[in-house]
Parts: sequence; C-alpha cells; structure tokens
Amino acid sequence: MRGSQYMVERVLFVHAAAGDETATTGAAIARLTSSGSEVSVLTCIRDGETVAELDAALAVLGVTDHRYLGAADARWRGLDPREYSHSGTTGLLAADLGEVASDVGAVILAVEPTVVVSYPSSAPDAERRRVHEATAWATEVLRAPFYAIGRPGAPAQVRVDDADSLARKHSALAVYRGHLALADRNAAEGFSRIRPGQDTFARTSILSRIVSSVLVLALGVFTGALLTAVHQSTIAVGETPVPWGLIVALVITAALLAGLRIVYETRIIAGIATVGLLGAQAFLAFASPGGSILVPDNVSGAVWTVGSVLIAAVVLAWPKIARRSGDRMKSPAAKGPESP
Repeated sequence: MRGSQYMVERVLFVHAAAGDETATTGAAIARLTSSGSEVSVLTCIRDGETVAELDAALAVLGVTDHRYLGAADARWRGLDPREYSHSGTTGLLAADLGEVASDVGAVILAVEPTVVVSYPSSAPDAERRRVHEATAWATEVLRAPFYAIGRPGAPAQVRVDDADSLARKHSALAVYRGHLALADRNAAEGFSRIRPGQDTFARTSILSRIVSSVLVLALGVFTGALLTAVHQSTIAVGETPVPWGLIVALVITAALLAGLRIVYETRIIAGIATVGLLGAQAFLAFASPGGSILVPDNVSGAVWTVGSVLIAAVVLAWPKIARRSGDRMKSPAAKGPESP
C-alpha cells in the first residue's frame, strides 16, 4: 500500500452488494489482512443467490468479520432486524436514509474502525450512491475517517498495486460467476480521504486557532495563579486538618486539561493551557519582593508542584481522549440534524 502514512489496525469496508468488496477493494482487503490488520466487511444488500460466493471470496481475502446491513449485528439498537434488498418495499433505495445511516453507524460503533472505506459521491449507480450517503452521514456524526474508492487510474492518496495482493484479488474474483471474472486483473486500487476525521482544532480557520490559543493560554495562567494561591488552604474536620485547597487544585487541573483534550480532540490546546498553568505556578513559586511565598517548602507545596506536572504529563501523553459519539446517533424515528 503506497502513498499513505497510515498503518491502520481496523478497517471497515461498506459495500452495496456481493462482488463489490472484491472487484473494487479486493487488493486492499488482501493487503490489510496479510499485514495483520482487522478487516470488517459490511454488505448492505443480501441476495440469496450470492451468499455462498461472497462467503468464499471473503475467505480467500482473509476476512473473518462479515455482516449484512440490518442483521442483528448490524442494526441500530432497539430496532428489529431486517434485510435490505435490491428492489421492492425492502429495497435499499426505498428505505429511509436515516435508517440506513443508523445501521451503518451501529457497525462503526461496534467495530470502532480506524478507517471506513466506501464509494465516492460520484458512484455510477443509485444503490452505491445511497451507500455513500449513509456512510458519509454516519462517519460525520461519529467522526470516523472516511476513504472513498477511486476510479482506476485516477490520482489517489493510497494505492494498492503489489503483486501478492492483486493475485489474491484475482483468486477471489474467480469465485464469482459472470462479469466479475472479467474485471481488469492488473488495475491498481486507489483511495482518497474525503472525511478527514480531523480534530476539532485542526478543522478551524487559522484566525480561530490563534484566538483559541491565546484565550486558552490566558485561561491556563489564570487557573494556575488562582490554584497556586489557594492550594495551601485547609479546613479542620474534628482535630484533623483537611487540605481542601490542594485537593481542589489537583481536581480542577485534571478536569481542565482533560476537558480541553476532549473538546478540541488534540494535544495542542491542552498543551498551551499546560504552559500557562505551570508557568504561572513556577512564577509564583519564587518569593515576592515583600518576602511572601505562595508555594512554601512543605508537603502541600511539593504535592501541588509535582502533582500538577504529573497530571499534565498523563493527559498530554494519553493516546486519545475522544467524545462518545454514540449518543449523537439516534433512532431513525428521532429526527434532527445530528441524527441519521
């Protein structure tokens, strides 16, 4: 797989019907499974005549997690299982887009993929375009990176053209009867990222980032100064002094930095707040011209100094702190701009 810095661990491929997973993404699937990545394939339309062929093709490609949209393992919670077909009242095109997107979202929540792959908006037929719309909606709500399948020969950010992957794709194609066996056996597969899945901070304008950085730095300085001023405060409970100031200072520090990482989905803003908070703390640790010391050499002072640094290090080093998006996906019966 060339032209990409991403070494993904879990990839979800969303396809309209049997055969597409092999004809359009078979080499990519083979490449991922051979490298040890976890691959899930979601087929939206269940056609009884192709079930055996699809199972055999997926076995050749090394896929062990396959689901049909609307089945119990690919259905939005609280809804009865159903099948999507090519036509009629159960047809994919006849179904409400919100229902289809909710079912795709249910699989994204279950699989927790690093990347979702499906068709582009320019897909050649209505069923594939419907799958694109539903997948785009679900990935938007759940903030999952979305890669679109490219046209053969078109520029792409990710390209799969190694001989081993193409050979396994050819073997899987041979399982199907008819037109799939006539597909271009030497065509490379390309994919381009259309749903960035970027953090909130990266999606804003440069001006917004500058303003946010300045405000967060000021917030960090203010918080650091305030908490340093109160961290020595105690209250007597019976005959035992309780360092409420220190407890509050550490809790607020953790809540502030973790909250900024969750809201902005990046270390940058939390890091800027950390600079302001620890900078104010360090400045106030020195004796003032009048001789007062806000961070004396005692247990509370040591715990506040070391504890705030450790909290900041843990929050900034934590691999990922993301908002739970599942609650934003509602039942198809619940209409709203955020809900499929």
